[in-house]
Amino acid sequence: MARLAGYSPVGVLVEILNEDGTLARLPQLLKIAGENSLKLVSIKDLVAYRMKNERLIERVLCAKLPEEKGGFYINVYRQLTNGDLHFALHMGNWQENDPVLVRVHSSTETGDIMGTLFDDYGLQLKRAVRKIKQEGKGILLYMRHSEKSSHIIQKIKSISGIEEEEELGKEQRDFGIGAQI
Repeated sequence: MARLAGYSPVGVLVEILNEDGTLARLPQLLKIAGENSLKLVSIKDLVAYRMKNERLIERVLCAKLPEEKGGFYINVYRQLTNGDLHFALHMGNWQENDPVLVRVHSSTETGDIMGTLFDDYGLQLKRAVRKIKQEGKGILLYMRHSEKSSHIIQKIKSISGIEEEEELGKEQRDFGIGAQI
């Protein structure tokens, strides 16, 4: 919010409590804002605004792959918020309202390695590439998501049957970046 207002990107965390000491949630915050003529913006609204109005990616490379690789072009994008690189393989041309085949692949180290070895990840990607070639146009968007070391170890333990699967929580993945690409 500070950056949007033209100031240094700093912030302060403030939590509003109800009379009983519990955290005020949106219904209570709406009431407080109304009673005190305050503006209220949710994080969800702020994220949506940023996704619509700010570029969070930059294209760092565009190249034509060799014909023996299928005649695709590859665009490499850097996510400005964390440095992750994402790839868009595309073929053909289309107009704004034309239907276009799109396959979005969300990659993680364990998913790609273990999935390729033991599941059908590789087959899914090959099928998508084959379908795009048949259609003569389309995009394969390969979203790379950094994976925490603790998640990698726990997933491998779980797959190996070393211990029961623990609740890891959600990995931080930003799919809005794919929409900008």
